[in-house]
Amino acid sequence: MHRHDAYRCCPWLADGRALADLLSGVENPANVEYIEELIFRQEPFLRVMRLLCLYSMTTGGLKPKVLESFRREIIQVRMPPVSALREAI
Repeated sequence: MHRHDAYRCCPWLADGRALADLLSGVENPANVEYIEELIFRQEPFLRVMRLLCLYSMTTGGLKPKVLESFRREIIQVRMPPVSALREAI
C-alpha cells in the first residue's frame, strides 16, 4: 500500500510508517514528500512540526535548501494573505 493510500484509509497508519522510516535512520525522499503533503493539507501544526523535528534529528539537521522549502511552504499555507490582514484591522 502506497503511503498516500494509507493516509486516506487511516492517517495514523501513514504517520506510523513515516515515524518508522525516520527512526530507521535511512534518508528517504518519501519522508520529505509526506511532510510536505501534511503541510498542504493543513494538518495540525504540532503534527507537522513533530515529524519535521524528528526528520531533522535523524538526518543530521535540515539542509539549507530543504529548510527554506519547508519554511516557504508553511508560510504560504498557514499565513493569511496581507489583504485579509488589512481587512481584519
